[in-house]
Amino acid sequence: MSSIEAYGLAMVVAPMAASPIVWLMGKLSEKLRNLFSSVISLGVFAFSLAFFPLVQSGNLEFFTVELGGVGISFGVGPLSLLMVSLISLLCFLASVFSPVYLKRFDFPVNENKYFSLLLGFMGGMIGAVLATELFTMFVFWELMTLAAYFLITFENTPTSIKAGNKYFLMSEGGALAILSGIVLTWLATGTTELAILTAGGGMDPAIKISAMALFLIGFGVKAAFFPIHSWLPDAHPEAPSPISALLSGIMIKVGLFWIIRIFWELFTAGPSWNSALSVIGAFTILIGGFLAIVQNDIKRLIAYSSISQVGYIMVGIGIGTGLGMAGAITHLINHALFKGLLFFGAGIVVYMTGTRKLDQMGGLSRKTPIVFGSVLIGALSLAGVPPLNGFYSKWVLYQAVLDFNRGFASFILVAALFGSTLSVIYISKFLFSAFFGESQSEVKRLPGWGMKMAVGVPAILCVALGVYPKLLLDSVRPIIGGVPVFEGTWVAYMAAAFLLGGIVIGVIAYFLFGLKKTSARKPAFFGGENAETIDEELYFPYLDEVNFRINPTEIYNSLRNSGLINWLYVAEERSFIDPYVATSWIGKAVTRSFQWAHNGILSRYLVWVFTGLIVVLWLLTTQ
Repeated sequence: MSSIEAYGLAMVVAPMAASPIVWLMGKLSEKLRNLFSSVISLGVFAFSLAFFPLVQSGNLEFFTVELGGVGISFGVGPLSLLMVSLISLLCFLASVFSPVYLKRFDFPVNENKYFSLLLGFMGGMIGAVLATELFTMFVFWELMTLAAYFLITFENTPTSIKAGNKYFLMSEGGALAILSGIVLTWLATGTTELAILTAGGGMDPAIKISAMALFLIGFGVKAAFFPIHSWLPDAHPEAPSPISALLSGIMIKVGLFWIIRIFWELFTAGPSWNSALSVIGAFTILIGGFLAIVQNDIKRLIAYSSISQVGYIMVGIGIGTGLGMAGAITHLINHALFKGLLFFGAGIVVYMTGTRKLDQMGGLSRKTPIVFGSVLIGALSLAGVPPLNGFYSKWVLYQAVLDFNRGFASFILVAALFGSTLSVIYISKFLFSAFFGESQSEVKRLPGWGMKMAVGVPAILCVALGVYPKLLLDSVRPIIGGVPVFEGTWVAYMAAAFLLGGIVIGVIAYFLFGLKKTSARKPAFFGGENAETIDEELYFPYLDEVNFRINPTEIYNSLRNSGLINWLYVAEERSFIDPYVATSWIGKAVTRSFQWAHNGILSRYLVWVFTGLIVVLWLLTTQ
């Protein structure tokens, strides 16, 4: 085995082998356990960076073995290597974030189990993206699912167990669809090797459509696009915050990674598939955005935001052109960075305040300015504000939509643009509720250096990849064979220079002209009245108290009463658009029918026996 093959295999084996070791190590020393977990994830990240020059010309197989007629093979390509880099980087940040965060619990938690599952989760995700054979992928896909389940239910509360069960059952339903697609592909082509399938293993069109539909449903459950998204807003808030960052930042990207491979590499998607995927993406953008606006739970808000951002990636995949795929992949990478940052930031807010309720927070920017600055960068990147990385990937997607030759392309463009407006609204709610205004709750503790590092590193990358996006686009070129020149050019470094210059000029003018002295704080002013001039005799017969303080969480509640979109909130709150609940209703109906038929009364059983006997005799005599 060459050194390249050994290093490639190490990226898969190291976290899986380290998973039980870190458990045992924790029994000897907590510090040694924490250090070992961080070193493993950081080492995999370093290996992934070393591989980039080797995959610029194509995929690289580094391990193949056959066991019982089934091949187990791993390889690395430009896209899978980007995924490994993201997985290992965010797992490293979660490793340095977690030791202090886990001390927030008032009850004892099994930290050794946590770090063991964290490395197992990392290994499952890396194995799933580096597998070059479908059955191998499926094994690691299930390992990833199982580790995520135990991490979601780690706090062992009734709500976390309920959310974990929902995630697991929906994931296993998706896994059944994936397995069915794999078996169908194998029966039709005689192989599950990706290299052979990519080269054009012949498939009957009807079988191909069936396999693609099964793969879309199976991988789509993990990707969490509408309408099979319902596990995500339940599971993300209940998981520990570092795990929420991995679930949203990386795990749902593994589902999107395989959707890209299925519809871009293995089976060439036709116009109908492209239209369906882009429309699914457009509705996912809008529905996720609208549902994020009205959330009062900080982690639930960011979870619905993830659903909305997944819609952008689905739009790019659906467009299917080189430009569309460039936008999809760059936004996948960018979303992993800024959404991981935001979940780490939300975890720090929860750690400091002891609550996830936005209306019970406030004023944290003064307590931890480094965290606030980092979260602000992530929030602006999510909203698509230049010159950050989120703007650039959305810019490429907008260009791809403009070149999309479909009659409904204008709807896709409007949905994408309006989705950015929605993101500004809900992320502003997050920022103002948590970091501005008056503190609504006591700050119980301050974040440690590992927590600050977990938000600081992605913030730096969000700025760097926004100011110099060529680095990101160049990493995408080997995947799609080049990106065509698009009409609207964006010179990111010039825009950054102008924006920075404007800020500097503004600061100089503020101090040079004495604006600080001439500006003064004014009382809140609503409807022609303020707290000093209000006519108490006019208002107090109708109100017990007139409060002029602005609560950011209350501003958005009026949307719930909007006749235009109230149906969406009602449908989501009552689980009308939740396939998990719909399936459970069907299951309960079937169960009740069996309870009626099998109620323990002998006479009813005799009726079923004789009825069945008559049917059998009738069939025998009529043949």
